[in-house]
Amino acid sequence: MTILVRHPVGRAEDPDQGPGAARGPKPPRLRAPSCLREGRLPSNGNYGHHRNAIAISTRRFSSHFAVLLLATLVTACGNETARAPNPTAYAWPDSFAYRIALEARAKKDTEIIARHEETKELRFVARDDGTFAVWRDSVRRTEAWRGAAPSETALWPEDTLHYFVRLSRWGEFLSIEPGCDPAVTACREVPPSALPRELRQLIPRLPVWWPPKGSQWEDTLAFDDRPRPRGVRGTSVTVYRAARDTAVGDRAYWIVTWHAVQRAARSAAGGAIVAEPVVEENGRVLVDKQLLIPALSEWWGVTLPPPELRALGATRMAIRGRAVLVGSGLDTLPFTEEVR
Repeated sequence: MTILVRHPVGRAEDPDQGPGAARGPKPPRLRAPSCLREGRLPSNGNYGHHRNAIAISTRRFSSHFAVLLLATLVTACGNETARAPNPTAYAWPDSFAYRIALEARAKKDTEIIARHEETKELRFVARDDGTFAVWRDSVRRTEAWRGAAPSETALWPEDTLHYFVRLSRWGEFLSIEPGCDPAVTACREVPPSALPRELRQLIPRLPVWWPPKGSQWEDTLAFDDRPRPRGVRGTSVTVYRAARDTAVGDRAYWIVTWHAVQRAARSAAGGAIVAEPVVEENGRVLVDKQLLIPALSEWWGVTLPPPELRALGATRMAIRGRAVLVGSGLDTLPFTEEVR
């Protein structure tokens, strides 16, 4: 599985700040806040000296006074991260989870031919090697055909696996490895893109620069799941936009909207390549300004139904999904509510 990201060359991942980094005490470092290092002194007139003058002052006084001076300047700079026009980096906790609900409806005009519903939790726990153990929990899938009661369906191979995932601070999937023996049939049947495509709906890929509100950036996820069952080869191109800020209760959030187009094809008998229906989805993610982690993700879209449903008269497949950070308190927001 290959991930291609199209934007300017950015910052290298800081091993001391990434997931699973050592969390023991570190010796204190006397370092000016970034707004001073970059020459962006506050414009309120209280600190009008050049940063070189600050360096001279700190040499003249005791180190204790220098720490107090820099602490004051940090306060003057304010919470730069929260003031940024869009989220600039994530701060992954040691453990977190998302509660996910998915729904797909195959329709002929307004009539529902078939309905698929799915609920699960996606859990993340940091490991000593800097990766996260990621697995699905409490998976439940049901299907209902026209005029019939819903029935529960079997689990997929990827529902029972643990993955080892290395996440960057900007939402890159640096590596994703299934925690199973490739010699086992169930392991070989898992599409490599199963988890990356799911994660991309939950975790926006952040830019390495600070675009103003309304700016766009792009991420391309390339995948090749052949020759596994249900395996396809293709790309998913997602265009993100820094929309606006919002508040739910006493919590502040950035809103990142996205539009994704997935094009894929599968191998057929005789070596023929058969194109899959193009899948277009729109989504919206709320990133918590305090926790620096996606707290709510919603997505929706329309595509062509699979051949077996088209044979029953279905002309389109409406899909929607939602992922809520467990403990965020956002479960109570109805899916259809517009976030203002």
